[in-house]
Amino acid sequence: MNRHFRLGDISPLHYFSSIAFVLGCIFTFVSDENQYPFGITFVQWQLQTFSAIGFFVLSHYLIFGRLGRLPEWMRLIIAGFIASLFFTPFSLAIDVYWLGIEGFTLGFLIEEWINMAPPSIFCWFFMNLPWLLGVEFRTQKGKAEQQDSTQLLTPTEHALPIDEKTLTDHESNMNGQTLPHFFNLCELDSLDDLIALKAELHYLSVITAHGQSLILYNLKDAIADLAPFLPSAQDWQTHRSYWVNLKKVEQLDRKGREGTLILESGATALVSRANMAKVRSWLEA
Repeated sequence: MNRHFRLGDISPLHYFSSIAFVLGCIFTFVSDENQYPFGITFVQWQLQTFSAIGFFVLSHYLIFGRLGRLPEWMRLIIAGFIASLFFTPFSLAIDVYWLGIEGFTLGFLIEEWINMAPPSIFCWFFMNLPWLLGVEFRTQKGKAEQQDSTQLLTPTEHALPIDEKTLTDHESNMNGQTLPHFFNLCELDSLDDLIALKAELHYLSVITAHGQSLILYNLKDAIADLAPFLPSAQDWQTHRSYWVNLKKVEQLDRKGREGTLILESGATALVSRANMAKVRSWLEA
């Protein structure tokens, strides 16, 4: 059973940034490179830790499709292995061309990877351990903030192009079929409770009528999981990082060529320029 922690406005970005900063500070104080001023050593290790986590996050984020459907622990290990291959020459280049420690040779590169890869992959796995153990990072929504809108579009009675019968049929079918995998991860048992999905690094923020959950998942895979139950799900993505349940749309706050959708329970979702015409057609039909 999942364990729930209320963590305010924590996000993966804050989580990993904090870890990178703390690790950078630790490595600065335990470093044996005392010939360099403290400031240079501090900057060096902050650059190393932030860039390392960036490589790991990016590698995991880019794993989708068949690899994206592997068990999460396998995805983390694969992402860690890939990230270590690309980060090792970057890290060695910092030592060689900035600090002038040693030459950039194939032998040094292999030795650096052998020394660095195992502990870095272990740290990466450990940082994601809460999600692997089923710990769910959940926040509760407060009241919607008042927004300074330049143009608001609200749906009319028949504005949303949803086949209610089809949606109802899919809802009833979900009770007799296996739910999309990410539903189980966030304890969601009804499509009608799903408001929006938001990609946050290689995590997925699942916004529901009951609150918000953060799970280790990919937005593309989540949308693909919804397709058997809601064939039009692919068309309900409003931004590369946002997917919305069209049934939950209340209004559009348009600012220039971009905008923000106001959803039920005060949730919001960004609308990109490329998707603006599509979103406006939902509300102006």
